[in-house]
Amino acid sequence: MSCILCDCEIDQENDSVEHVIPQAIGGLLKVKSLLCKGCNGWTGQEWDSTLCDQLNWFSLMFQVVRDRGAVPSMPISTLSGEELLLLNDGSMTMRRPIFEKQPLEDSKTRIHIVARDKLEAKRMLTGASRKYRIDVDETLRNASTSTHYLQSPVMVNLPFGGPRTGRSIVKTALVYAAMQGVDATLCGQARRYLLQGDRHPDAATATPPFTRLDTITGGGDGDVPPFDYYYTKDPLTERPSVVLHSVCISSRGSEGQLLAYVEYFGCHRCLVLLADDYAGPEVHAGYLIDPRTGDALQADFKLGIGKAEVRSLFQREYDEIEGRTAAYNSVMEVAIAGSFDRERERLVEQAWQALGKSGIKEGELLTEVHIAQLSRELAERLTPFLLAHGHLASRAGSEIQSGASPPSAGVPGHTPD
Repeated sequence: MSCILCDCEIDQENDSVEHVIPQAIGGLLKVKSLLCKGCNGWTGQEWDSTLCDQLNWFSLMFQVVRDRGAVPSMPISTLSGEELLLLNDGSMTMRRPIFEKQPLEDSKTRIHIVARDKLEAKRMLTGASRKYRIDVDETLRNASTSTHYLQSPVMVNLPFGGPRTGRSIVKTALVYAAMQGVDATLCGQARRYLLQGDRHPDAATATPPFTRLDTITGGGDGDVPPFDYYYTKDPLTERPSVVLHSVCISSRGSEGQLLAYVEYFGCHRCLVLLADDYAGPEVHAGYLIDPRTGDALQADFKLGIGKAEVRSLFQREYDEIEGRTAAYNSVMEVAIAGSFDRERERLVEQAWQALGKSGIKEGELLTEVHIAQLSRELAERLTPFLLAHGHLASRAGSEIQSGASPPSAGVPGHTPD
């Protein structure tokens, strides 16, 4: 078996396990003996990592299930300029801790610390205690914890595109095709495009020996990469009512082409031309997954796009803004609703925990006194949350009416990297 990228012979020493959809965004389907270790590791670092960085906000908001590691936090800002970190549990915290010193009389100094958690507070106090007389343990016991809701909407920039992201998309399609028994050497458009991408400082001697990205303008047919956004129609004939990733390949009804459809988080949808003149056996296969749960999904699909239509798509002769906007809006609604539900459930759990501290035991019937206490605990926690949510919804609506526009996406393979 040869590597589908560099054509080296794969053996026990250089075999690798490749995720068809990158595991960093919730891809769980894996395959062996298609990519050598060098190509797997290198393209993962150079291509997949760029795509996953661009999709990190979605991974955080949907709390994707991964084979390994947590989704990294990412910096975000509010319209009022507050700088925050979005964490992998969907919550937010300060982007940086606060450490302030105020000189007082008699050569004393007041230290003011605002940390993001107790561990960070302890580290900061321990560091300060080397210069100032501070009882770290006593100070931590007297420290208070506070939370607050945002008074200004979050501003998020969600770019998607560039040559490395584009190559990750095409690689996913090629790997899945090879997994279905397609001879990768028959996928001429995809292979030519992938074998033209590299930013390695020693590109001529790199493995695989690709040319530098900055020396090319495209790939596939002339300067047009063999893929682009695809919102003209929905290939999924019965779309599941969940946010999903998918990769589908088909040679049916496409005038001799082998086409692929790749979708991430339900809103980034791309058509890939694997081969313009496919000479292999008929193939029609798809893989769909809910990245929030890791569950595989079932849905039929239909590509069946002729050569003239594919060429028109890649040359941007179709206006896909309306379809793209509709796809983004539907996914954003799910993300916002999920964030709302998680916070509400967290607050309800806190209320029950507070009730438990009053002495009630698990399985014990609630008395009128218990119910009254639970109602107070719920009101104390939920009222600020609901008021803040209503304020932000109203504020966001005002921003849109006053001329602010939602973030726009780049075009894969065409925008600057």
